[in-house]
Amino acid sequence: MWQWEVTGRTRRGTGTIAILKLDQNIDTISDHVRNNILPRVELVERSTGAGNPQQAVLDWNALLSDCIESPRAELRGPTFCALEYLVPSSTRQQNLLRSPLRP
Repeated sequence: MWQWEVTGRTRRGTGTIAILKLDQNIDTISDHVRNNILPRVELVERSTGAGNPQQAVLDWNALLSDCIESPRAELRGPTFCALEYLVPSSTRQQNLLRSPLRP
């Protein structure tokens, strides 16, 4: 089960989390990733696993367009971080998937 976690890697990061109260949105972000992002990542993985790289690229591009690149996309920052974690650069390169742009 996916669970979002906010972690400060430095004192400044920990301070930023506290000041902006970023840890108060954990449930909202976890639900967003679990319900909106993971199913679409799994769709891409199914296409690559089935030997259909063209469909994987189409599904991946649609995911990026809808969930990061659209100005109306919700939780773009956490979505970017989730995609970076779920589909690391080595996997993206291997499957010819472009890297998401940092929002």
